[in-house]
Amino acid sequence: MPSPPTLARRLALALLLLLPAVGRADEPADETTRWVPAFGVRSGMLGQNASADVSSSNVSYVRTTRTRVPNPRRPPPNFIERVTTQLINTPIRPSADGDDLMMTPFVGGTLELMTPGLQMLPGRPRLFVHGDSAAAFGIERHIARERSPGSLPPGDPLVLEPNFVEDGVSGIGSETTAEVQPLTVSAGAGIAFSFDLFGRRLRIKPSAEYLREEVDFTGSVVSAQLTDTGIQAFPPDIPLPRPSVFMPITIRGDDSKVFQGVGAGLELEMDTVRAGPFMMSLFAGAQGVKLMGDREVEFSSTVQLRNTALRPNPQNVSASWSFEKEPWSYSGGVGLRFRWLPE
Repeated sequence: MPSPPTLARRLALALLLLLPAVGRADEPADETTRWVPAFGVRSGMLGQNASADVSSSNVSYVRTTRTRVPNPRRPPPNFIERVTTQLINTPIRPSADGDDLMMTPFVGGTLELMTPGLQMLPGRPRLFVHGDSAAAFGIERHIARERSPGSLPPGDPLVLEPNFVEDGVSGIGSETTAEVQPLTVSAGAGIAFSFDLFGRRLRIKPSAEYLREEVDFTGSVVSAQLTDTGIQAFPPDIPLPRPSVFMPITIRGDDSKVFQGVGAGLELEMDTVRAGPFMMSLFAGAQGVKLMGDREVEFSSTVQLRNTALRPNPQNVSASWSFEKEPWSYSGGVGLRFRWLPE
């Protein structure tokens, strides 16, 4: 059995060896040595370039032109009405094309999981994955537009005052519109590099990214074809009993498509303040994704017209719309993340 002095020396040595371990147990472990789950909120903007066009078929009808002229067989102010007809074959509305930068704000949530880092390497690199969903506040974008199509005045046929011209009818025109739908989904995986600056923990996080979004498309072609001109010439003191008569034509169509893309992202994150078991972090990032698959959407619509002026009668008329997104979409935003780091 060891002597009392020898035993005391051994106990003292054991206490000296245990003291550092006890001190480390009371200190929070470095977050790069842990698995760290997190959730957060983010907001930002999604931007994408797109082009579109709209065209319509021809419509054939007979236009009646009425002119009031003096009657040479009777003394003034006697007049007669001269009637002439003309076969018209014309596009329902002129074709149109255009392009636009579709800017869509969004707000949503994000989930993330980080692995422990490799402590022996600079920046203690660690893997992370994230999944995000967001509500996009899509704004209807008029990408291709000719005039401003809307609702025609009531009536079929459409009866207006004499000498009224087609371009004066409200609601005519043609357009192709696009609107990003509310739900967008994204995900990514990458490597996080950690370092300290001015007493703050910062992370640089390059990643591979995925984006899914749905876009709704609508198309309109609205026209009023003049079939009866009313009185085109008259003395100023003669009343105008006959109005102008128009044939209303409205063609509408719609479609939707899901777009998916993969690309790259970069995020900068900074820890700010602890709240219980959570470390709150601010982050800002940007992503660029290249769309996969077909980026073009084409749709059309056909209606049947019945009007006494049509030749032939009835007659089918149609309109076609097309839309194409540029290969790349870009997004950027900021957010607040709550990282699970109990002490």
